[in-house]
Order: sequence, then structure tokens, then C-alpha cells
Amino acid sequence: MASKSLVKIIKSPDLDKLKEVILVYGKEEFLKLQFLQIVKKSYKNLNILWGDELELEKLISLFSSNSLFSSKTVVAVKNFEEFIKKLKKDELKRFLDFCIKLSKGNKLILVSKLEKLPSKEPYKTLQNAGDVLVSTPLTEKGFAISLKKKFISENIEISDELLVYLANLLKNDLFYAKQEIEKLILYVKDKNKITKEDIDRIIYPKVEESIFNFIHKFFTKDIECLKILKALLDTGYHPFEIQSLILYQGNKLLLYKTLKGRKSEKQIFLELGLKFPFQIKQLKEQDKKLSKEELINLIKDLYMLEIEQKVFYKDINKSLESFILKFLF
Repeated sequence: MASKSLVKIIKSPDLDKLKEVILVYGKEEFLKLQFLQIVKKSYKNLNILWGDELELEKLISLFSSNSLFSSKTVVAVKNFEEFIKKLKKDELKRFLDFCIKLSKGNKLILVSKLEKLPSKEPYKTLQNAGDVLVSTPLTEKGFAISLKKKFISENIEISDELLVYLANLLKNDLFYAKQEIEKLILYVKDKNKITKEDIDRIIYPKVEESIFNFIHKFFTKDIECLKILKALLDTGYHPFEIQSLILYQGNKLLLYKTLKGRKSEKQIFLELGLKFPFQIKQLKEQDKKLSKEELINLIKDLYMLEIEQKVFYKDINKSLESFILKFLF
């Protein structure tokens, strides 16, 4: 079955017309959040669960005992792909049979972070059995129009030229735009008109890559971290902030290497404060790339770098870049 646009569903929501099983996927997380908010307004008994914490038996049991106040059961499973990863072959078959036979009126909403659906199970069966909604980012024009509508609803004027300028700063990211636009609206509320000076003073440009992506690529010796470093520095990150995070992660990685073999992994991750699978996965990837000696030398070099910057007044940006190049090559 062809995917339906989540944007169109949000604009004209008629949830009762959707099938019992609804699979939501795609890149734009903000639209998924909006959709769940609409579902919550329509079905007060919505139960939101997380895939990495959910067991199959619990999911099935929720639909076997309807609420005293409603004959419908509505459940949303976020991070659906994490739920699927845990299922054994027989459990997966049981889950798909359950989805196919789900009673009319009930809703099971499966929200995935996947940008593309695999052509294998369970996605193959789910596409045939339910409705598939794809959450794609708005076009540049659509993004600008959504900003314009928000300003109109607040009785705030903005020129088309400034609208394009603002949209470019926010990189077509609805999640990020929401908080930045709310700040801007509060700032110009009294004068009801936006100038370029207002935008430059209030809006913090969207960085394409995060500091955490930089840290992971740095410790896996991926030269892509140089590109991310430039973006971080260009958008206001101070070199000392970046260096502090390198030191923090370096010490964490060194401790992991030291404790390996002495304690169970579960105990080590508990001590390191790592709770989520992706954090553990990244740490293990970094561990494979670096020896204990390399980490010790990195930490020593980092302390020497700070002395050069703070005592001998070396250019902080250039000296950080040189430090990173030395580590990578």
C-alpha cells in the first residue's frame, strides 16, 4: 500500500477513517509529535509506550482488557524499531497475527525513526494490513509558509525577504524552529513587526551537526569531525566548551578500558552513567578505534593545549584545530 502524507493527515484529521494499525515513519520528528497530539485530543485514553521498554505480552494485554469508560483501546508505540529488534522469530509472527486481527475501533500506532521502510518483515505485512504515514520535511517554500502563518496568527508583520532569511537560518527544522520562533514572537510582541536586527539578536542559527556527533566522530578518528568542528565554531561554540567535552569523554573511555575484564559490563555502564543502548554502542565503537596509550597521550596533550592557550595566549581556535589534526593523523 502506498504511503500517505502525514502533513495532509494533520491538516484534515479524520482518525476514524484510518485503519486499526497505523505505521508512521520518516525524517520529520516534529510532525510525528503533532500527529500524536491530535490522536490524544481525539482519544483521551491514548496510552503511549516506548519500544525499547515494551514487551509483547504487555502490548497484547492492553487490548484484551478495554477500559470501563471506553470500548476502544488506543496505543502508540514510539521507537517501534527497538521493540521489533527484541522479538524472536515466533514472537514476531505472533505480533503480526495480532496486528492483522486487531478488533475494529481499536488503534495501534507504531511510530518509527526509520527514514525508509525496509522491504522485509514486519514492515511488509504492516504495509498491507494497515495505513502507512510518511513524515517528510516540508519543502523550503512550505517551511517558509508555515512560519508566515504563525506570525499572521500572532498579528506580527515580516517581509518576504526577511522570511526567506529567517527560514535559511532555521534550516527547515520544525522542532528547532518552534522554540526559536516563540522567542522571537515574545521579543517583538509590543511592536508587532520583525526587523533583521531582531532576527540577528534573538535567533540562534541551526547547526547541521551537533556537538555529540562531533565527539563521536572525533573518538572514532573520522575526519568528518573537522567539518563539524568548523560548523560548531561558526555558530558560537567556544573552543573551551569543546575541549571540556573531549576531556570528559576521554576520561570516560579510559575508565571503560581500565575496568574491562575486572567488572561486568552492566556494572561498568552503571558507573559511567550510560543508560541507553545507543550510548553504549557508541562507546564500544570508540573503544575499538583507540588504544589505552593513545587515550593517555590525548589527555596529556589536551592539558598542554590549555596551558598554551591560557598561559602563552595561543590563538584558541587555531590551536584547537592543530590539536585535532595531530590526533587524527
